[in-house]
Amino acid sequence: MIKYNYIKYSGAILFLVALLFLPVNKLASNNLPDFISNAPIESMQGGDNENTLKSVYLYNFTRYIDWKTTADNKFVILVIGDSAIVPALNIIAKSRAVDGMQIVVKSERNNIDINNCNMIYVPASQNDKLRTILFQMDNNTNALVVSEVHGDAVQGADINFVVDDNMLRFEINNFSLKKHGLKASSQLLKLAVNVFE
Repeated sequence: MIKYNYIKYSGAILFLVALLFLPVNKLASNNLPDFISNAPIESMQGGDNENTLKSVYLYNFTRYIDWKTTADNKFVILVIGDSAIVPALNIIAKSRAVDGMQIVVKSERNNIDINNCNMIYVPASQNDKLRTILFQMDNNTNALVVSEVHGDAVQGADINFVVDDNMLRFEINNFSLKKHGLKASSQLLKLAVNVFE
């Protein structure tokens, strides 16, 4: 059931917040492209800019969720398969942290081990693995599952990207978040296109 349906420009607002935490000059200094907050998704698709935009969203998701500090003080992002988002995430990992934890980006295609990670990113090309990952999640709490495919939040992913009005936005499954031992801030819930309870 949809609990919230917020303004259609919420994605642009989140992206503005993203630029506050990752200033454009910082992005440019790391060979990341310069882009504006209301850039349509059609100008992002098929290139590094789209992956940069999604990686900034992923980083900002971490800022709106309460995380438990890990024993080794590392925040592990597991990317399923060989996604082109990995280089953009690695750039963020070099200069940012999550609640004081060092960001580590891992990529696995086969023999996926979802234990000891904080975020699991499922690209569209690996979406057939989502159900298995969610089944394994029953024994693995405190990991955020983010999918590129619209509608996956209804299927149990915590967050999925969605293109709305030609803009990149996201939906949240708040029930699934709580099941995975995570709590999203009210600000993040307000920025989502839809929140499922």
